[in-house]
Amino acid sequence: MVDSSSEELVAAYLADREWDEQRVPVVKTAGIVQDLAAVLLEAGELGQQELTALYRVCMNNSTYPVSSKRGEIDELDIPGEVKRDLKERLAEEVGTVGGLLFPIEVPAEQTEAVTECFDTLVTSEDPEAWDDAVRRLAELDLPNVKCGKLSPILSYLHPEYYPVVNTMSRTGLAEYFDEDVSNAVSEFPETAARYRSVRDDYGFEANFRDLDYFFVWANDREGERGGVTLEGERSYFWVNQSNQSEIEDEYLRAKVDDVWHHELGELADGDVVFHNFNDELVGLSTVTGTPTRYEFRDEEYHRVPVDFEWFADSVPVDTELKQSLDTPEWHQKYYPIDSNGNLKQAYLSQLSLAAAEYLLDTGEAWNLIKSPKPDEPGEEIPEAPDQAAEIERQLLEKKQVVFYGPPGTGKTYTAERFAKWWVGQQDGGDAVSDRVATVTFHPSFTYEDFVEGLSAKTDDDGQVAYEVQDGALKRMQTVAMAAYERAVEAGTEPDRYVLIIDEINRGNLAQIFGEVITLLEADKRGSFDVELAHSGETFTLPPNLYVIGTMNTADQSIALVDTALRRRFRFVDFPPDLDIVWEEDGMVAADPRSAVMQPNEDVSRREQLLGVSVLAVETLNERILRAPELGKGKQLGHTYLLGHDSATDVVDAWRYDILPQLEEYYFGQFDRLRDELLTETGERLVQWDAEKIQSFDAADLYTALCQLAGIEDPVPLAAAPVETIADGTGVSRGIEAWRESNKSVEAFRELITSTLDETEHARAERLLTAGEEIGRLDTGGGDHNVTAQLKTDLIDPGVGLIQLNQDGKLKFRLDWIAGRDENGLTAEFVDEAARVFDEIDAYSYERRPDPGDGEKEFVVSNIQIADLSEDEMDILVEGYETFAQRADEFQHG
Repeated sequence: MVDSSSEELVAAYLADREWDEQRVPVVKTAGIVQDLAAVLLEAGELGQQELTALYRVCMNNSTYPVSSKRGEIDELDIPGEVKRDLKERLAEEVGTVGGLLFPIEVPAEQTEAVTECFDTLVTSEDPEAWDDAVRRLAELDLPNVKCGKLSPILSYLHPEYYPVVNTMSRTGLAEYFDEDVSNAVSEFPETAARYRSVRDDYGFEANFRDLDYFFVWANDREGERGGVTLEGERSYFWVNQSNQSEIEDEYLRAKVDDVWHHELGELADGDVVFHNFNDELVGLSTVTGTPTRYEFRDEEYHRVPVDFEWFADSVPVDTELKQSLDTPEWHQKYYPIDSNGNLKQAYLSQLSLAAAEYLLDTGEAWNLIKSPKPDEPGEEIPEAPDQAAEIERQLLEKKQVVFYGPPGTGKTYTAERFAKWWVGQQDGGDAVSDRVATVTFHPSFTYEDFVEGLSAKTDDDGQVAYEVQDGALKRMQTVAMAAYERAVEAGTEPDRYVLIIDEINRGNLAQIFGEVITLLEADKRGSFDVELAHSGETFTLPPNLYVIGTMNTADQSIALVDTALRRRFRFVDFPPDLDIVWEEDGMVAADPRSAVMQPNEDVSRREQLLGVSVLAVETLNERILRAPELGKGKQLGHTYLLGHDSATDVVDAWRYDILPQLEEYYFGQFDRLRDELLTETGERLVQWDAEKIQSFDAADLYTALCQLAGIEDPVPLAAAPVETIADGTGVSRGIEAWRESNKSVEAFRELITSTLDETEHARAERLLTAGEEIGRLDTGGGDHNVTAQLKTDLIDPGVGLIQLNQDGKLKFRLDWIAGRDENGLTAEFVDEAARVFDEIDAYSYERRPDPGDGEKEFVVSNIQIADLSEDEMDILVEGYETFAQRADEFQHG
């Protein structure tokens, strides 16, 4: 049903929009995403790197610039000519989605399943198959992946079927169309259906970007007052200014004295201030901090930070405005209009809510009012790293340092930790998070990304104009310089600002720094300037701006770093420090060797594996030092062995981090890898003839690493711990053994011996045996939700009709069976065939022939195998066999 008020709002939008212009970047982005996804599938599997690249191509250029997108393309393993074509097509008008740039995490063991899902999404023409693929993606439960990350990719793959589901669109759907939708991937198909319903009911374009633009338009329109009034939780003020820097640098300043209109101490975080400058109201600010005191030329001042917004058109402070403000009921104690109707020559005056509303109406400035920020805890300042004193000394001396060393030695972590600790030692005006910034260099990173570039814009007449866009260094220089000038004015120590350049050696340094390289020298800070290439502006670096770079010596020796740059940085060595591993919590043994050599029942399986890992890495690093073409810069760092909570985590670190790193060093020359580094491990870790890393378990790893480290008589590896999962049953489960067995059917059978009592276990075995007799068992890939599906090609090759959980719960997957193209079963057949289970008391189901949005067609009860009688077990097993036979006859005659 169409709501009349919403219909009027949509009609206003449709009359106002310019769809032909709005659709251009969407069509271009969709074409690139579709082509990139297709070529990635042709080249191999879609893992974390590939999905992240797809996601970031969707981003608008203010979130992720063109050069960075091209850098993502460069890193992909696809043909060179395809890379060139895609990079040429990436332009300023490509990418329309905002959001966070965190990668889309895909655990290595889920890459194949993710690839299969995207193969369906890219190659199939059936929307139902797309939805089914999305549901399978949801079942994988990828870490931290919700609709905000996945829906942009899906939307550009199918712009008329899938919407972008983010905070703005979900809020807009609820506010304007009374539709509350989920952000969960598991409900995305149903959520998308509700978006399509709104789109079709209200006459939007088929391409979902039209509905997206409506939400943006409606959000901006809220700036118009439309009967809105101000809340009374904050105060409103009028400021008469004569100092333009207060507006440009976003602060207010007044003397600390007994004069009422200097009392900046009255201002609180979130208060709103109207700015009168040269007899015009030019804008308003929101107070963003508490007043601070400082001395300047023997006078004491208050200073308050604000967030300033310009009015679209300034408002003259003329006779008419003064007369309108001179309304008796609006007057406050320190009101800007005096008893004669004249403007007071005071700095700070207080406004009533009604007067503030009048000014907002006059200046058409309601859209500039921001919601007050909720009270938030202060920023957590990390503890100083061990090297803090040395790093500080080198930074103060040189202004720039580079942390260099092999992969996994904590360079980036230490850089960020030190920077936040160091700037946090000052009680500065800006937040710590605003005084530390990080940028990552890569082969496509340019001067335009780092210093400044030109962006082409087309005006209403079709004329092209160029705007200067600041890069990462220039943005940081702007805020650091403002802080430096404030400190000079106040005679205080300036706040420190730190720019971290991660992977500094991966960019073309001379090209990226350009003429700015001269300014890095400590004695030129604040006293020497250059003219920037694009804007022609005079540019200098203030003394309070520091740079920390990081570089992996596995990629490049410091000897190969540009000489001009190398002499402007101090280099701090970050070698492997395996002693750190034993400083983690939970270690019982005195040292790694004791964990492997001295029997102790309190030493865990995890600790043993970490102990032997430390010894093995020490051995490998010694060999790497001696190996031709390797050496010090390619040693293994200690961070590969940190943060592992279980034995499985340690196994994964070797299988997916350490061994692939060693393989990369040898460029696929497995014979050299074996002979120079891993000769003692035999075939336990690597299939040498097949040139493939093995799928090994904890026992294999322990044995191999003991042999590698020369441990001749190690203590046996401790048994896998029994882990308790709080699901209400109170039973213990050997989850560790389940994970290490690659979730095999045998491990599932072993597991349920401890999770089910004798009667339940016998019934479960009877059901599993029946499943094997007419098909097979599939235990999936879950770490905690351990299940076995009874699958048979007689019904469907990919989905089991019955699923048994490790706690004895039975699930009937009728909705899945009826909704897949991979079988020929209709919903009507499933409805009739499922009646073979009706005589089970605890079993019930309902079929909705016309399910609503978000509803399932089949609603089926889950039952516990413990609740079944022996007769009902007969009905369950025989019913499964009967259903399979009927399904086979229905599909194949």
